[in-house]
Amino acid sequence: MLGASGAIFGVIAAFATLYPEAKIAIMFIPIPVKVKYVLPVVIIGSIYLGISGDAGGVAHLAHVGGAIVGFILAKIWKRHLYRFN
Repeated sequence: MLGASGAIFGVIAAFATLYPEAKIAIMFIPIPVKVKYVLPVVIIGSIYLGISGDAGGVAHLAHVGGAIVGFILAKIWKRHLYRFN
């Protein structure tokens, strides 16, 4: 597989881990939503699409893998987030 979407999921998961109360605006939804509610929905959707086989040439489980790595790295980095202040 080739692409950067797994890395983007990793960045989103890391952001959600570090700042869960932050609000984001999703395209076509005019109401800002907290990122801690959006991320689980997107991951569950990716797992469903990856297992069901209706992916249409998209590696949805690679998205989940990127999110897991982003979550783990954010947990590690969170200990050192404000180390230089």
